[in-house]
Amino acid sequence: MKYRPPSEEAIQRLAADLGEDADLLLALAGKVATESARLFMQRPIPFAEIIRGLSDVPEMNCRSWCIGCAMANGRNAAGEQFEVV
Repeated sequence: MKYRPPSEEAIQRLAADLGEDADLLLALAGKVATESARLFMQRPIPFAEIIRGLSDVPEMNCRSWCIGCAMANGRNAAGEQFEVV
């Protein structure tokens, strides 16, 4: 018997309860967060180019690049807005 993966909301709750990354658990279930899909649909060409361009880059370099992008937009590594004083 084949089971359907849990809903995005259920996976996000599970990730929070387990202290795991929701995006990782969603990916393991073959899903993408609604917010990520919405952002991709707003600018599909640059996001597709970024994803393809990062496909061969080591994980640590990808994370460093993402942190740099977040900081350039006034956010910390968790995506929370911060104010430079």
